[in-house]
Amino acid sequence: MKKLNRLLIIEADPALEPLLSTHQSLLAPLSERPIEAQLLAQITRADLPHAPQLILFHSNLTSVQHLRHFIGVCHLFPHSNIIIVSDQQDEELCLLALEAGADDSVLLNHLTQTYLHKAVLLSLRRYRTEKELAQNREQLLACLQNTPNVAVQWYNSKGEVLFWNRASERIFGWSAEEAVGRTVDELIIMPEDQNFWRNKICRLSETGESYGPEEWNFHYRDGSEGCCISTLVPIPSFDDKPWFVCMDVEITKRKQAEKALRESEEKYYDLFNQASDAIFINSLDGRMLDVNERGRSLLAYSKEDLLNMRIEDFYSKEELARRPIMRRELESGQRTSLERTMIDANGKPIAVEVTAQKMKNGRVMAIVRDVSERKKAEEAVKVSQQELTLIYNSTSDVIFLLTIEEGSLYRFASANKAFYKVTGLRENVVGKTVQEVIPHPSLHLVLQKYAEVVQTKKPVTWEEVTEYPSGRKHGVVNVTPVCNEEGVCTQLVSTVHDITGRMEIQTQLEKEIALSDSIINSLPGLFYLIRKDGKQLRWNKQLEEISGYTTEEIAGMTPLDFFESDDIYGIFHAIEKIFGTGSAQTEAYLITKDGRRIPYFFTGVAIRYAGEECLLGMAIDLSAVKRLENELAKQEIAGQKKLMQAMIEAEEKEKAKLGLELHDNVNQILSVVRMYLTILASDQPMEEITLPKAIDLLNTAIQEIRHLSHSLAVSYRFGTGLSGTLEDMVENIQLTKDFSIHLSVPPDLDERTNNQQKLALYRVAQEQLNNVIKHAKATRVDLLIALTENEIRLKVKDNGKGFNLSEAKKGLGLNNIVNRVEALGGKAVIYSQPAQGTRLEVMIPL
Repeated sequence: MKKLNRLLIIEADPALEPLLSTHQSLLAPLSERPIEAQLLAQITRADLPHAPQLILFHSNLTSVQHLRHFIGVCHLFPHSNIIIVSDQQDEELCLLALEAGADDSVLLNHLTQTYLHKAVLLSLRRYRTEKELAQNREQLLACLQNTPNVAVQWYNSKGEVLFWNRASERIFGWSAEEAVGRTVDELIIMPEDQNFWRNKICRLSETGESYGPEEWNFHYRDGSEGCCISTLVPIPSFDDKPWFVCMDVEITKRKQAEKALRESEEKYYDLFNQASDAIFINSLDGRMLDVNERGRSLLAYSKEDLLNMRIEDFYSKEELARRPIMRRELESGQRTSLERTMIDANGKPIAVEVTAQKMKNGRVMAIVRDVSERKKAEEAVKVSQQELTLIYNSTSDVIFLLTIEEGSLYRFASANKAFYKVTGLRENVVGKTVQEVIPHPSLHLVLQKYAEVVQTKKPVTWEEVTEYPSGRKHGVVNVTPVCNEEGVCTQLVSTVHDITGRMEIQTQLEKEIALSDSIINSLPGLFYLIRKDGKQLRWNKQLEEISGYTTEEIAGMTPLDFFESDDIYGIFHAIEKIFGTGSAQTEAYLITKDGRRIPYFFTGVAIRYAGEECLLGMAIDLSAVKRLENELAKQEIAGQKKLMQAMIEAEEKEKAKLGLELHDNVNQILSVVRMYLTILASDQPMEEITLPKAIDLLNTAIQEIRHLSHSLAVSYRFGTGLSGTLEDMVENIQLTKDFSIHLSVPPDLDERTNNQQKLALYRVAQEQLNNVIKHAKATRVDLLIALTENEIRLKVKDNGKGFNLSEAKKGLGLNNIVNRVEALGGKAVIYSQPAQGTRLEVMIPL
């Protein structure tokens, strides 16, 4: 009898023990504890596996509570073989138990050894079947999970993911944990394909047909696009709604490779057709398969005609007899190359070089190069060989040929005539080594450069200075390797260009440039050389030092960048004039980097420099000149003021002298005449008519002379003060004239003014009142004098007829006023308009 090592007996009768003694079993009586916790605790204490193979549930199914216990056991062990053993049974409850998961129901008295043996066998078979099923499931999952290049997913009819293998994780970027439960269209289906995909799922659900394999574009998790071959197979499920197994093989890289291949083929075909050589593709038996454009034009056939021809059709019989097609060599994979003569469609022979080789696909590719020109060139080379020999010996450059021997020995094979002329060597060097000819210390450098040429197999050029019998020579040496067919350097061709004279000239030029730089930088002003487009080509150090800009900053600036808007137009106009007429000059303020304004006198001329029109010029700092001009202007003004003051003082003295003469002499004489005439008038009645008139005229003359003498000699009356003098003048005028004068004078006027200022104020007031009397026709005049902290202010205002300032000319009186005021450093301003009167304002500094 088979031994069952996983047998669970629940609520067992002790009478069963002998029957079950051959099996490892566990008796588990039921209690009030929950069935799951109770059984698991029992199994754990008995060290019995959690899933018993056979369960004997010993209970009378006569109550719902026993049935509830049984259902709990079924839920706890869904994969075990459960048999209900009961003393008596309720038929309805027994059916419920079978429906709930019991495998069989047996009365206790029917539980025989045979029945138990049968149950054990069935349990073992079920166990093996389930174990095999589990193994098969594990194997299937292992296959699905470990399929490296096939992404496998299971979907339900809604498109929700049920399974997602590792290949799906790797290809699409979503982990299985993230993917399961989500719909496939939101994971990988392109937005434009989602409706098609959903409709496809619905149709496959209805028809049960498979889909694919088809190519699909999908998107990775990162949003990038990929491509796969997808196969969708419906499988049945427990709910009669099909599941779907989807198998995707990613072909993104293959698609990219195919695209690259197509592009490569297109490029190849472009290169094929654009090749400068003719390319023929033919079979081994000579049939033409393809030809490029150059091949068609070379032979003057159409492509269709060429593809219907054989390779032998392009050669004459004599050519084929002389050089047969080398098919045996081509079949063996050898590369053949030889010169032939092909015949084009017009019967014209063409010298060509044909290189042919069998390709991997078995076809032969022949590259045909037209060497007609090369043949002509070779003939020309032969013809010119003598000319080259003549040039070799007549050129002024040194040329010699060296052979390379073991031990790094370089032996002269030939040397032209210039070699001996330049070096001054008289003995023939052919056959001698370089070590025997080249003097020290140049020899070390020469050997080093020769070794470099031999190693790199590339030409090397350098400069060297060598002492020869002819003197110190500076030369540019170029050495070119000559290699044999194996690539071994066997000879060196050396040319030496004697630049001794040029170097001397260059040295002299550098000295001259240094001298010119010194001269330019020592110039007292700014130096500049500017291209016509405004590019700064050259300048001296003074420009950098004075402007504050660096060399790099000036190089990126234009001339106009150094000036303000007020001067830019003038500078621009001057530059245009220079390039138009040849020269110009102007003054402007140079603006430095820190904002300082420096006056400069700029001059420039147009020149041609390096083949371009340029402006060459200098600028002289006018700061000192401007200061001198300002000082001279100030001195000139001061001198003019002193001269004016002296003239005024001299004039006043003359007026005072004339006034005294009039007062003391002429007036006295006239007074005596008046006295005599008065006596005569009293003694001679006959002159009653004429003498009174003469006396009146004399009285008037005396009065006028008195006024004139007073006005001329006013400076001698300031002992009583300027205020009193002005009051007397106003009073005398008002006695004879028909207008009122309102005088206002500060009380401290005489204390705060000197005699020059008092005289000037008096003469200005006198002159302006005379102008009012003569021209204004005014009825009122205001004469006001005010004192501030720094100046004296005089204002004479009338309500007369006024005049137009723009039309009026300055008369002698107004000029006298201006001269007097400016002589004291003051200022006089007159305001007037027709019919609005006139106002004179004078400001004199204290």
